[in-house]
Amino acid sequence: MAVGDVLWLSRSDVDAVAVTPNECIDLVRKAMEWQADGSLEVPAKIGIHPPKGRHINAMPAFIGPSGAAGLKWVADFPANRKSGLPTIHGLIILNDPETGAPFCIMEGALITAKRTAAMTALSFQALALPSVTVGTIIGTGTEAISHVTTLPKALPTLKILRVVGRELAAAERFCLEMSRASSVELVPFLNRELAVQGAEIVVTVTNAVNTRLLEPAWIALGSTIAILDNAGKETTVIHAMDRIIVDDKRPFATEDVQRRFTAGLPRIDGEIGGVLTGRIKGRSNPEERIIVLNLGSAACDVVVATEVYKRAIESKLGLKAKL
Repeated sequence: MAVGDVLWLSRSDVDAVAVTPNECIDLVRKAMEWQADGSLEVPAKIGIHPPKGRHINAMPAFIGPSGAAGLKWVADFPANRKSGLPTIHGLIILNDPETGAPFCIMEGALITAKRTAAMTALSFQALALPSVTVGTIIGTGTEAISHVTTLPKALPTLKILRVVGRELAAAERFCLEMSRASSVELVPFLNRELAVQGAEIVVTVTNAVNTRLLEPAWIALGSTIAILDNAGKETTVIHAMDRIIVDDKRPFATEDVQRRFTAGLPRIDGEIGGVLTGRIKGRSNPEERIIVLNLGSAACDVVVATEVYKRAIESKLGLKAKL
């Protein structure tokens, strides 16, 4: 592209380049390993907070090993679902690290969903029992869709995913609509306790900002839990688990994150990158209960977005514009 040109990639363009779940997991794995090596510059996200549980975050990252730089500007407005609007809106901007010039702007909500599910899958690969067969997903939104399609790719022994909805009809509709896209059996649930009991992996992906979704007594020995909505609301489960692993420790030192944990910040045993590179131990024994608190790393967004850009150029997708 000529100097001064910016490529615009719409959601359909991002979708068309078809980064598969396994490819996305590999990209996220690289990002986490580079983070563990200290090769990345990823400041803690900063945000603004319109009322009613809304927020818009700025998430920058410089990926030294691949020479990529960018920023995600992402909005999470949970109440949007009541009016039929997406709850997540996002843009990703890529810049030339040599000149600082922006060269691509792309829709970021789809990448957010894909890389989040990939990060969960990677966490389970590193921490869950090696022969997981039953999992539970609490939520039926966009993130639930990406997790239902990604987790079976990462966990080949997985046979059943229980899906919990706000209403049973929502869970039934979700399972019916996603049955063709998922290689495992999807079973609708309304009762969270019944859905969680006996599950070896559990993921919460809801818009519940303050409602506690899990109780320690429900969590089976040897299970691995990923909290992807507001982790601070899980005031009992977090402090009852044997090990707590995160994608990045640094955000937990910020005032914004600390405000979420009304029962106090959890003890953090390590980062997933440290587990992947062998710096720290992941699972110690088959009965250990592990919780994963991935707050979301801009490194994952920029690494995946850079791959999307490369494929879009090869496929001649997008619209070019002058700044």
